[in-house]
This record gives sequence, structure tokens and C-alpha cells, in this order.
Amino acid sequence: ERGLKTPTRLFRIGFLTCSLAIMFAGPSRVLAAATDDTVQRIAAVVNDGVISEYDLEQRLSLAISTMGVANSSQTRKQLRPRVLDNLISEKLQVQEAREQEIEIEMEEVDETIESLSRQNDRTLAEFVDLLEDGGITLKTLAEQVSADLMWRKLVRVSFIPRISDRIDMRLIGARQITS
Repeated sequence: ERGLKTPTRLFRIGFLTCSLAIMFAGPSRVLAAATDDTVQRIAAVVNDGVISEYDLEQRLSLAISTMGVANSSQTRKQLRPRVLDNLISEKLQVQEAREQEIEIEMEEVDETIESLSRQNDRTLAEFVDLLEDGGITLKTLAEQVSADLMWRKLVRVSFIPRISDRIDMRLIGARQITS
């Protein structure tokens, strides 16, 4: 079974990861991480949505990993406002996409994550391990990928027809002039 082809496959990977974490780290460490103060604190409120400190910390880790910079408290402090701004923008984009009834299939998210793993010359399992080594959950990456796909779809549905109509009108106008 290669890659993430169904939500069930994604769930199995997440369940396996959690099970291994409990087995190797011990339940007390896993529960301590889950009840950490950052999970419950609010970093920002965006209309009817909330960005938790945990979400922000996850995205900071993802940004640091992607940028290839040192994961220091100074780096995190410098990147925090930009990452929070990006999360707020992303929340607004997802809200707009949902208002316009734009939906993304889980398979699209899975395919994108598989593509990212190939771009990093890794198998999916190696890529998930790489994320986890950086303190990033697969859920965090999947949420970012889903938001990006939703926004792209909204832009494609909303703006490309308008651009095409304008081009068509110009072509018709040009043909009328030359006729």
C-alpha cells in the first residue's frame, strides 16, 4: 500500500504514531504534552475561528523546518509575528472558501503530501518521521495543505473565468476590427 490513498490510511498512520509515542515515551509524557498550557491558550480570534498557541507553535516549527534555520528561542521570537499573520490570513482564506462552498477531498491532501515527500527524496514514512523529528504533526501539515488547496481552488473558480471572459471579449473585438 503506497502513499495515503484514503482517510483511513491517514488515520492509521496517526494512530500508529500515537501508539508508538505512548509505547516509547510513556503515557505520562504524552499526556503532559497533550495538556500543555499552549494547547488551551488562544493566540488569535479570526471571525468565528480560533488560532491556539499550539497551532502557532506547530506552524512555527514547520516554518523553521522549511526555512532550514536554527530552532532557537530567538528565531521563534522573530518569526512568531509573521507566522501568526500567515495563520490569520489562512484562516480568513479558508473561511471565504467555505462560504463559497469550496471543498477539498482528503485524497487531494494525501496526494499533495505524497508529492512533498517525493520532492524531499523520502518515502512517506520517512517524511512523516522527518516532520515528527522537527516537532511537527502530520495533522499540522495536512491542515496547511488543505487550506492552500482550498484557496487555490477558490481563486481558480472565482477569477479565472473572469479573466477568460475578458480575453474572449478582446479576441472578439479584435476579430470584428479586422473583419
